[in-house]
Amino acid sequence: MELASFVVRIEEKISRLAEARNELRLQLAKAREDNESLFRINSALQEQVNELLERNRELEESRSLQSGSPNRDNAETRQRISELVNEIDECIAMLKQG
Repeated sequence: MELASFVVRIEEKISRLAEARNELRLQLAKAREDNESLFRINSALQEQVNELLERNRELEESRSLQSGSPNRDNAETRQRISELVNEIDECIAMLKQG
């Protein structure tokens, strides 16, 4: 009788393990679906971020061109132009002397 009860307990444990395995397989399939869905959402959101960053860059460029105040790049450009004009003036002065 002991052997029969031992076999019954083993069969019950095997049955519970099979049920647990099936449940885990279902959970894994659900997790994979969720992962794919989240990946698609993430890709769409990243695309939106990239578009917004580009639009923001364009707006900043447009705003800097529309405003009368020079930004750092404009100040550097004006400084470089001023230096070049001074060099040209020096060259003209040397040509007049020589």
